[in-house]
Amino acid sequence: KSLTSIFKRPTDMLLLPLILPTKLASICDGLKSLPDDKYRYKQLLFWADECPDMDPSLKTDENKVPGCLSTVHVAATLEDGRVQYVGDSDAQLTKGLVALLIKGLSGSTPEEITKVDAAFIKEAGISASLTPGRNNGFINMLGVMKNKAAALGDFGEGPVARAISAKLALLKPEKVEVRDD
Repeated sequence: KSLTSIFKRPTDMLLLPLILPTKLASICDGLKSLPDDKYRYKQLLFWADECPDMDPSLKTDENKVPGCLSTVHVAATLEDGRVQYVGDSDAQLTKGLVALLIKGLSGSTPEEITKVDAAFIKEAGISASLTPGRNNGFINMLGVMKNKAAALGDFGEGPVARAISAKLALLKPEKVEVRDD
């Protein structure tokens, strides 16, 4: 059975506990504890000011987040089995959202990151202070970060499969045909 068939209303699913990396869960709890949306908005702007500028060499099409109102770039590396992110945006609020994700996801394993449910933005009270376009952009940022973590992760694939996956991620082909001759 799917989760949606178990619950009477789609909103009932939001009552399930979210499984988040420790740092992201802590950030969500902190945001949730703020008295109102204005303070959450101010916190995002504070994080934007704290977030270092991204190296211009990393601002490539491969690292650009599609579907954002602002220009957003995110890059990921794997260090000792943990993902480290850097990111940037040309708009302060969006940069604050990128900073939130960088703070919350960096240091987590690829597997932990790929399991993050975007519903946490509602749980943290962030979505209420964002326009629908910014909410959509935030979900796109998370999606790109999850994809980058998955590409870095070792989910039982061998070195050849990982190398092929990495090349395909760079090339972004429209069609892949596998032949065993």
